[in-house]
Order: sequence, then structure tokens, then C-alpha cells
Amino acid sequence: MIAELPTNPDNTFAHYAVLVLGWVLTTTVSSWIGYRWGLRSQVAAKRLEVQTAMLPLIEKFIVRANGTDWARLRPDSIEQLLEPTVQLKSLLKGRKRKNLIEAWDIFSRTTGDEFHFPNYGEDGEPENKMRQLFVGRLSALREIVQEI
Repeated sequence: MIAELPTNPDNTFAHYAVLVLGWVLTTTVSSWIGYRWGLRSQVAAKRLEVQTAMLPLIEKFIVRANGTDWARLRPDSIEQLLEPTVQLKSLLKGRKRKNLIEAWDIFSRTTGDEFHFPNYGEDGEPENKMRQLFVGRLSALREIVQEI
């Protein structure tokens, strides 16, 4: 039995063209995947940054709503939460973005008329209902932000 000797590789132009095209395709695809991966990680980092800024603010307003500090609660809360909400909204897509927009619209449409401060001698029932309404809207916004 005689062993066959290996043949020399084909040194034609087609052989080298396939090698070069394979290298170009591999580097292009891996560069594109690395670029997209980098973008996604930047968006995730920014989303986390906005979340960590927003959640303590929401908690602060829930504590204030449950306390006795009602004077400027609605305008303060909307003013301070507006910028992080807009930033977070710009970083989201699809269902999460839609849920955030709906929760923000419900919260921001809280009117000053819904705030009832009892006069001297009035019972506090309307105030408690309003407080629960406001805390419920803040809690819904907090849950949406935590889900993201």
C-alpha cells in the first residue's frame, strides 16, 4: 500500500480572493456587532443612571404626601420629575415607553383642584382620599420606572 502525498494548495487568484473576502467579511461583522453592543451598554448605563436619580425623588414625594408637608407638593413633584422622565422616555422603546408615557400623563394631570386642604373644623376625609390618589399615582409611576 502506497501512501498518497498531500497536494499543494491551489495558488490561484480565486483562492486568495476567497481568503481576503472572508477576512473582510469577518472583520466587518465583528466590528458592527461590537459597535451595537457598545451602544446598547451605553443606553443601559444611561437608563440605570436616570432610574437611580428618579426613584429617590418619587420616594421623597411619597413620604411628603404621607406626612404633613402638602404646601407645594404637586408643582414640586412635577417640576423635579419632568426632566428625568423625559430622559428616560427617550431611552425606551415599545411597550415600556408607552407604559411610562401613560403613567406620567396620569400623574402630571393631577390638578390643583384635587388637592383639598380642610378648613378649620372640617373633617379630613377628602384630604385622605386625595392623599391616597396622589400616592397611588406616584406608586404607579415608581412601579413603571422599577420595571424598566
